[in-house]
Parts: sequence; structure tokens; C-alpha cells
Amino acid sequence: MSSSNKLTVLCVFNEPNLIETTLTSIYELRETPFELIIVNDGAGADATSIIQSITEFYNHEETYFFEYDAVAGVGMRVNEVLSTVTGDFLWVANSLGRIDEAELVETLEQLNDSEALVATLLPQIPGSINEWLERLQSCTDLQRLGFIWKWNAIPSNQKFFNPFLMEGVSFELTWRLEQIPYVSRSAWFQPAIEEQEMEVWAIRRELALHWLRTYQLDAELKNQLIQVIDNTGEEAFSKAQSQAESLLDKAREERSKGNLVRALNYCREAFHQEPENEVIRNYYVELLEYLGRFVEASEIRNAKKDNGGKKEVSIEATEEEEIIDDAPRMELMDEIIHQNEYPREEADVNEAPVFETSIQVESEVDDENELRYSIVIPSTGYGLGLLENALESLANVIDRDRTEVIIIDNASLDETYALLEEIEQRKSFRLQVITNRANKGFAASVNQGIEAAQADFVLIMHNDIKVENDILYELSLVFETHPDAGAVAPLLSASLVQEQDKSSLSEAYVDDIVALKQLDSACLMIKKSDGFRFDEQFGLAYFDDVDFCEQLLAAGKKLYLNTQVEVHHDYGMTAGMMGLSPVSDYYALNLARFNKKWGLEPQYEAKYNQLKELDRVLVIASLMNPVDPEMHLFEEFKRQFSDEVKTEIVKTKWDEEYAIAIASMLIKTDQRDVLRKFEEQLDDIQLPVALAQDFVRYYFSKNIFSRCQMYLEKYGEHPQFMDAHMYYLKILLGERLLEQAADMLGPMFEAFPGNPELYKLTGDFHSFQNNHAEAKQFYDIAAQIDPFRFGKPKATVSFI
Repeated sequence: MSSSNKLTVLCVFNEPNLIETTLTSIYELRETPFELIIVNDGAGADATSIIQSITEFYNHEETYFFEYDAVAGVGMRVNEVLSTVTGDFLWVANSLGRIDEAELVETLEQLNDSEALVATLLPQIPGSINEWLERLQSCTDLQRLGFIWKWNAIPSNQKFFNPFLMEGVSFELTWRLEQIPYVSRSAWFQPAIEEQEMEVWAIRRELALHWLRTYQLDAELKNQLIQVIDNTGEEAFSKAQSQAESLLDKAREERSKGNLVRALNYCREAFHQEPENEVIRNYYVELLEYLGRFVEASEIRNAKKDNGGKKEVSIEATEEEEIIDDAPRMELMDEIIHQNEYPREEADVNEAPVFETSIQVESEVDDENELRYSIVIPSTGYGLGLLENALESLANVIDRDRTEVIIIDNASLDETYALLEEIEQRKSFRLQVITNRANKGFAASVNQGIEAAQADFVLIMHNDIKVENDILYELSLVFETHPDAGAVAPLLSASLVQEQDKSSLSEAYVDDIVALKQLDSACLMIKKSDGFRFDEQFGLAYFDDVDFCEQLLAAGKKLYLNTQVEVHHDYGMTAGMMGLSPVSDYYALNLARFNKKWGLEPQYEAKYNQLKELDRVLVIASLMNPVDPEMHLFEEFKRQFSDEVKTEIVKTKWDEEYAIAIASMLIKTDQRDVLRKFEEQLDDIQLPVALAQDFVRYYFSKNIFSRCQMYLEKYGEHPQFMDAHMYYLKILLGERLLEQAADMLGPMFEAFPGNPELYKLTGDFHSFQNNHAEAKQFYDIAAQIDPFRFGKPKATVSFI
């Protein structure tokens, strides 16, 4: 291909979220001469602002921008700007994630050196409408955008796109040109990960309507196209159905075929998703009765009537009733799915659950055997080893006649249930077990335990705690000597509460009992009769214990540390398994919730007004919550972040400390246009790992994988960069590099077996391969581990 040959890329945007990643991918082309024509098709002022910022940064000489107030569609807008096209090749694309320039160059060379008029990702161009309909049945989003035209060679009377079409414009031009020579290529790009994958029915429907309107067709073909329109209308309607309703339709279809086991499985799954749906419930009961399972049918029918809905109903499949799935699976994925296929029954957070107790407590017992202590321990994920160690340490020190242990099994993925069953059988403890189908979070599960406790002194304990002496008596004694005590805790071997962390104390406490402003919930004793409960708005973890302490202090209670008692704490083990840390978005979100609840939103000091403008915005940004910015701070930032400040940031050469502060501020406040120009100053600076992580998260959220990858390669091997492996995997999936992603999944499951995001990403992996049954199973496990972030997976692929 001659170096003078030029590619025209034409982008029509009717929404802003695809703009940055698409334009950045194009502008990063280095070996390909190109002109870029950008059309804002009614996407609004935000879209214009993004386009202007990016085009100003790259300052590409052959960029042309057209703006329209109203949406007219791809076909109409492309035709309106075709007269400006000067390139030898034309590519209409609006949702690019990554361009493989080497493959693009080869594609253009082959197109230039051949008689072909178009390079396409279709394996072959169909010859008839029937063949087109068949080909469109399996069309992908790659194939939809994968057309590059040798524009100068197109007959002049055909150099237009159909103005009435949206997504099928390239298909229609290909059909109209009739049997044109073409080259079939491997993909030279990947679509943006936010791109909603084009539903096949929509393209087929659009083109079927066009063919009916435009061409004289025989009666048989007309009827066939009308049938396509009718069928795609049904498919469009099915998209509006809930997933449970779709499963019900499948159940009815399988029953009509005589496949009763399949029908029962689909119906059971639909009922599990929407137990309050009367249509699904009634059909489930009808099917059970038809199969002669009258007891189970009666339980389902009467479940809502029994004790106000307290009764739990088994809806699990037996082994011989498993849904038959012929889709290929990875061996490791199959093992993981089957380990979690039949979750145990779920207790209701808001109502008293039904418990199994190993030792029946008589209604009247003598004082020596009266329960005095209840120990509440939540456990989740792959927490079996931690829980086993915790219980082993308790077994050596507690008085089992006067102490009960309450385990909240929060949807564990391992064999925690087997350990608890063994304890119940051996009567090793006075044991209560509460089993939740999904992880209800620390606050809710502890509240379950407090409600179930039969003793007044309740010790709340993480599963990563090990005790070496009878701390129950030592902690409860503080309540007797200090009547104002609301909570009492021991020293911990590790804690975020510095005053409670034995390893961070410069010198030992002088007093045995010390009042603090905060205590760690890792090991904390309260009195049930005081009536305090954890606030469940904090979900999975973080700030629930800080809030609980604030509740006690607000009520006039005191928080006491018994400095003579110490326990071992494997800090962060459970949270780490679930991908949580104090630098996560989840932590920042709960901080915002806590501050709003207690009116603690940060304020800048009076001397702030004496600072220079740049220092003011740095102060404001440092106070802002990165996930949920405080409105008064955000408004103040916008007032102070003037054009003069932007110019000063870009034009001045800063020292390392100032440069790092400015970079952090620009990321937190999403000042992409300034950051793009300022970032060159950071090339020779060793950034703090936390800031490198912020850059990775930021650029991934923008789908600018090249920058994301750069920071990963530079800092990803750092031992404190815990999210690096997950981002490598997310980038591979975002770029549809599925073979490489598959190679990562096995080792990652070994390293992070309880991380819900890994299950969610594995669901995405299967979704990209159209293995929807497997994808759903992984999405379900992610929701089981962490329903707060993954409880409602979208039908389309998305990334956290």
C-alpha cells in the first residue's frame, strides 16, 4: 500500500459513553495515514465537551467535527458528511476498544493490492436474501462494524448509505452492490467493552423491513420476511420479560415436549428467582403434583402462609434432576460450579430463623449451668480453615456448659457446613448454626447472631481470631466494675484501631482498663439487654463497627479496652479473600455513608482563603470522597478550578511532591483534559503505589487500556498492588483475548478462590463465548459471595 493512501474513519455518536475510548484508539494509530470525521448525532453538550477535549489534546491535523442537536441515525448522518471524505478507504465505526494496527495495515494492503471493494470480517458474503438472513442469525458486533470500503473504487451511483437504517448500513450497501469482490480478514479491532452487543433480531428485523419496502419479491420470500419480522417482534418482547419469566416459558416448552425433568429444573430456578410471583408459584405446584410430589407441592403452596412466611422450603435439585448441558466447559470451571450447586437453606435477617442446637437447653436449669455467654462468629467464602482454628482455640478455654457458640454461615463456598454438622453430632459446643443462602454482610449477620443469643453477654468475634485464655470472664468483669460500659474489647495483635493494635503501641498501657473512642469489631463484647444493633446499610464490611461505637457513645455509653487481655488477629484475611481492602471503592463508599449519617462531612479551615488558587483546589480535592464526592466540596472545587489554574498546572515544571499531589487531584476530580497534558511530567517520577493503582482504575474506567497497561507493567509486580492480576484479566476480556484470559483463570482461582469479582469475570468470559448457562452459574456464585456488588448481574457484559 502506498504511504499516500489514506484511511477515513467516520464516527457517529448518539451517546457520550463510547466517545473517549473510540477516539483514543484511533488517535493512537502511528503507521496508518488517516483522517477522522466525527459526528455528534444529538448526543448533547457533554459529548461535544469530550470530543473537543480529546481532539485538542491530540491536535490531529485532519480531524473534522460536525454537531447536530437531534438524533437522525447512522445512515442519515453518514450521508450528510460523505462529501468531506478524501481517503482512499472508508471505515464507519463508533465503538472501538483497541485497534490492532499491524492487522489493520495488512488489511488495507491486501485491499489495495486486490480487486476487492471491501474488507470484511464475514467469512463469506451471501448471495441471496435467504443466505443473508441465515448469515445474520449468527452476526456478531465485530462483524457489524468490520467493513472497510475501497471508497474510490465504489461505483459513483452507489456511493451512499441507506438513510433509513441504523445498524445495518454496511450490510445493506454490501447487498446492494451484488456479488462484489471482497477479502475476508481476521479482526483488526475490538469493540469497546461498554458497547451493548447488537441483538441479532434487531439487525434481521431492520433489513427484513427494508427488503420488503424496497424490492419486488415473490410471494414465498415475502412470507418468509414477514415471518422474520413476526419472530423478531416476539424476541424483542422476550427481552422485556424478567429472567424468571423466560425460565417459566422454557419450562412450559420442555413440558410440552415431554421433558419433565428439564421442565422441573427450569421452573424450580424461576421460583428461586421470583418466589413471590404467583404465576410461577402456581405452575411449579402444578408440575410437582403432576409428578406425584404432593408433599413438596404442599410446602410450596403453603410456604407464605406458614408463620408469616418464616418457613423455609427446599427448592434444590437432586442429582438425577440436573439440567443437561451440552456446552463445553473448562475442567476447573466445572469443578467450581459443582462445588456450589446446591446451597443450604437461608435464614431470614428480619425474622427469627429456625436453628439446630446440639445441646437442648432445659427451660429450667441450675445457676451453675445457666448460659452466661454467647459467642457470635460470621464466616463466609473459603473461611473453613480460619473458622476451624478459631473454634479450636475456643475449645481449650471456654466453659462449654455456660457458653454457646453461634455460627453464621454466610453462603460459604467450602465445606464449612460439614465441619458444623460434625460439631453438632459430637456436641463439641453448645452450637447454633444460621445458614444464609447469600452473604448478608457483617452487620446483618451479627444482628442475626445477637437476636439468636440466649445469654446476655455477647462476644462478637471474626473467624480470623484465636484466643489463648478465657477472655469471656475478663471482658464481662469490666461491665460489672464499669456500669457505663457499652462495649469491651481486648488488645489485638493487629488492628486498624491503632490504640487497640498491640504491635503499634510504643509503650504498654499503665491502666488495666482504658476508655477509647473506637473499638475494632474483630473481638468485641456487648450486652444484649442494652438493645444496640449494627446498622445494615454498610453492607458487606467497613465502618459498621465505627458506626456501632458511635451509637454507643451517643447514648452515653463508654468503650473500654481491657489492656490485660490479648488475642491473635489475622487481620484482613476474610476481606482480602473477597477482594476488599481499605483502598477499595467499597471502603470509600461506606465512609461517605458514615459521614452523612453522623453529619461529619469534611470542611475546609478558615485559613483556606489565604491560599493560592492551586493550593485551594488541592486542599478541596484532598478532602473529597473519591467515590461519593461531598456536594459542597465539589461545588467549591468547580468555582476554584479556573482556566488560570489549569494553565498553571500544565505550563509549570513541578517538584515530585507537588506533581504527585496534582495528579491525585486530577484523577479524583476527573479532569481528563488537564491530566492528559500534565501526565508527561510524571514519566521520571517513582509514583506511590496507591497513586499508580488510582491511575489503573481511572484509565480502566475510561477503557483506555494502553495507559492502564502501562501503569500495570510499571507497578503491577509490586507486592502491595493487590488488584493487578484482576485488572490484567479484565483487560484481556475487554479486548476479547479469550484464549489468554482462559490461561489466567485457573491460576487465579487457586490464588483468589473466594473473590466474587473473579467469578463475575468468569461469567463474562462464558458470556462472550455464548455459554449462557455457564455464565449464569458464575454470576450466581458472585452474587452469593457478594450480593451488594454483584446481586443483580446485567444481561449484557459489564465490568466492575
